[in-house]
Amino acid sequence: RNHTGYRTGGYPPVTSASRLPTVVLVSGSGTNLQAILDHAQRGSLGITVTGVVSDRPGVMALERAKRA
Repeated sequence: RNHTGYRTGGYPPVTSASRLPTVVLVSGSGTNLQAILDHAQRGSLGITVTGVVSDRPGVMALERAKRA
């Protein structure tokens, strides 16, 4: 904790009410999507993934999104 009483950077903790709804665009295997999902779940990005969109049907990223 720093002088402000917050954990890092002087910013207040992210709450579910303050998370930004976010749609992720994907086109392949979904490794970047998985990293985003992992961090979003931990609350370290300040977002909630509300949708995943691809211009390529059947890509692995869409399967990752379904499992999330």
